Amino acid sequence: MKRKVFAYIRVSTSKQAIHGYSLEAQEIHLRHYAEGHGLEIVELFIEDESAFTSGKRLEFKKMCVRLEESTDVAAILCYKQDRLQRNLTDYSLLVEGLGVSIISATEGEISDKENALMGGIRAVLAREESLKISERVTSGMKMKAAKGFWPSSAPVGYLNYTDKDENKRIMPDPNSAALVVKLFELYAHAGMSITDLRNWAREAGLKTRRGEGKPLARNGIHRILQDPIYYGDIRWDGITNSGKHEALISKALFDRVQARLHRKPKPKTKHHFHYRGLLFCGYCGCMLTAERHARESGKEYIYYRCSGSRGKCGQPRYREDVIADRLVEVINRIRISPEIVEILRGEQLATAKARGRARRAKILELKSDEQSLAEKQDMAYQDKLEGVLPENRWLRVDEQLAAQLADVREELSELNAEREPKWDDLRTTFERLEQGPELYRRSGHAFRAQQLSAVAFELVVTAENIEPNYKKPFGAVAKGLQESDWWSQGDLNPRRRDESPLS
Repeated sequence: MKRKVFAYIRVSTSKQAIHGYSLEAQEIHLRHYAEGHGLEIVELFIEDESAFTSGKRLEFKKMCVRLEESTDVAAILCYKQDRLQRNLTDYSLLVEGLGVSIISATEGEISDKENALMGGIRAVLAREESLKISERVTSGMKMKAAKGFWPSSAPVGYLNYTDKDENKRIMPDPNSAALVVKLFELYAHAGMSITDLRNWAREAGLKTRRGEGKPLARNGIHRILQDPIYYGDIRWDGITNSGKHEALISKALFDRVQARLHRKPKPKTKHHFHYRGLLFCGYCGCMLTAERHARESGKEYIYYRCSGSRGKCGQPRYREDVIADRLVEVINRIRISPEIVEILRGEQLATAKARGRARRAKILELKSDEQSLAEKQDMAYQDKLEGVLPENRWLRVDEQLAAQLADVREELSELNAEREPKWDDLRTTFERLEQGPELYRRSGHAFRAQQLSAVAFELVVTAENIEPNYKKPFGAVAKGLQESDWWSQGDLNPRRRDESPLS
């Protein structure tokens, strides 16, 4: 009587067909082996997924269930042992947990104590090889960074390339390097917050390096601003070395950004100038500073003047109450009628709900991408172990997949942390649009400065006029009103019309 067995065959990628591991080749080999060794294949289980991460193989799980149910099958026939299991956990489940023998058509049967020991050793060695490769990769990256070469995928603002000596290096990306420089300058000199920079980066088109690129998240902006690679150093695994790549910014600019990022809140002083930090000179670009002057009568006045840090400037000085009266024009330019407000209330609530649905759908999509990339890493590792993928090629593939996976997880983190728009936020926006001028005129300097800061990044002042650099959505409102074409500006959400709700 023939001995009954289950047969199990598996490939992780289509490339294995070239090297004789195809599903068809394995099946033919197993059936010939069974005929010559008195075996009857009761059921054939075909798997085409990686075995590196235990527990993912559906056919493997199905076979284990059938082994528990079967009373006349106590052995599994496979092409090689590593086709069936790749780690000690899988091996223990089959041999010790289910009590079955493993018959390898190329390595013999693993049933007695000696062969069982060798089978366990093979499983341990396969896992040990994985750990050693990981250690070599980590060590190689450290050595590369110590020599001044960036050891991974190029960061935002740079591109990977290979020099004449076959060294893998990075160089400025002609499409994004200037935008990264501007990012540092805006944070250092324009007083913009990280959130402001994120919005600016979206408008400017500065994106991550994943796929076709995604808009940078707040933590992505923060990471760029703290990375010494942009002034010429390489920080890897906690150690900083001088890099051999071209710097994008000066060390002085980097230090200024760090000082602002890590500064402690300033203690309150006796003199507070409400509009300082918001007003900029329209002639030379410097910030307008403030100072107090006392009259003979004993009354004090606050004046704003150009700081003159770029040389002598023709900007006159302005008394605070005079410049404050002129600044009401900034609020006037974004005032909309109550009728339009009522229409927009309903539309914005509907848009907010749609954005929420799109956000949740995007999260599901990214989770799927995360799982797919993780599985690709496993498959690439499997190909490396089987000799299908050379180690140097595997290292590059693994680095690329790891970088893509990090970007996906960063975007997921940003979306999970993002709160959906609340009606209170929309109501505040509408109040500023509808009632802004009246609120401004009735208020003191502290509220006026707060109101101006809420709608604009900066106000460029000349003797003749004031030009605001509006924040979104107020810039779209001002443009629409100026062109008498309100509806062409679309909704009030902080994004461009050609962007998706989650761009």
